[in-house]
Amino acid sequence: MSVAAEFVSDCSVVEAAEGLSDLDLTRCVADCAARERQSLAGLLGFLAEFDARDLHEPAGFDALYKYLMHHFGWSASSAFKRIQAARACRCFPELLPAIAAGDLNLSAVCALAPVLKAENLSRVLFEAARLPREELKVYVEDLRAEQAPEPGPQRPVTPFQLTLGAVIASESCGASDRTPIDPRWVPPPSPLERRAPELTSLNVKVDASFHALFARVRALCAHGPAGRDPARVLRRGLEMLLEAEEKRRFGAPRKVKRRAEVASSADAPAVVTVSQISTVPPEVTEAVVPDVVVAESGPRVSYEREHVLAAVRREVYDRDDGCCTFVGDDGHVCGSRYAVQLHHRIAWAHGGSNTPENLTLHCGPHNRLVGKRDGLGRRPPPRAPAEPRGPST
Repeated sequence: MSVAAEFVSDCSVVEAAEGLSDLDLTRCVADCAARERQSLAGLLGFLAEFDARDLHEPAGFDALYKYLMHHFGWSASSAFKRIQAARACRCFPELLPAIAAGDLNLSAVCALAPVLKAENLSRVLFEAARLPREELKVYVEDLRAEQAPEPGPQRPVTPFQLTLGAVIASESCGASDRTPIDPRWVPPPSPLERRAPELTSLNVKVDASFHALFARVRALCAHGPAGRDPARVLRRGLEMLLEAEEKRRFGAPRKVKRRAEVASSADAPAVVTVSQISTVPPEVTEAVVPDVVVAESGPRVSYEREHVLAAVRREVYDRDDGCCTFVGDDGHVCGSRYAVQLHHRIAWAHGGSNTPENLTLHCGPHNRLVGKRDGLGRRPPPRAPAEPRGPST
């Protein structure tokens, strides 16, 4: 046991520090710093495997950072940094000895993670060791510049991309025997370059209720791309408000009804001969396929899965308050509002029905987890045969 560990185990840190000499106190600080680096390396290694197994889902959490915040008391930023570093260490295990030795700290690993590759790993571990923050930032930018794709060959300039004056000047030397160019001629415009729309920053101070309302709308729209971008959520809300206000003040816009074109009597044939009538042989009959089938294990269902009525969906949503109701192994209720889905307590494939009693709300990760437990997970694609098959006989 180290000197610091002996003092900490016997009494508090403050009492231990007061009773130490300058030499022993220096040794204790160095010993604690070394154990902190080793503990961080071990934490990142185990956290990477924990993340790969998705062990936060059985505990009742839809995201790993929520599990870390709940159980370890970390802030969201601290949890995100450790998750990013753990995933980088899982891809490149050589980072763990560098972290334990003090060559790389947590912030350095997070900064280097986006630019790390198998080709430059050994060079980065040597060059980025113990770099200060500002120098590390410059080093990362240099790595990104090296990894940037090389610009392709420039297209040759065509006469249509030159101005009229440049074309006349280039041909003025030997143009005495040529037909002069009409000065009124204007070259066609070159294809417009694709430009990104101009973006403007919008800073608004809101209260807690507005922030909660905005988070709820984002969670409700998370099934589509609009829920992932706050700007698109605000734009959609403003468009709906504008449409409602215009309808309230000016009335609903008229809907143009398209009338089906009826063939005139002049276009229709006056006389229909017998040869124009298609006959069907008596032995050819239409095969009537029933629109319902009986499942081997389940109720009488149609080919397409029955649609859950809007009233049933509303009842389930109000009953569960729009939150995931999955209960973890330790009794923790998920409670996530992000991209919730309807979940059958008794699976549809096992004979469950679309009743409010059999339906509940689950988030995406927990819906997939319960499906795997019930044996309803997606099957892996079939593997290709090792050897080509011979001709069938």
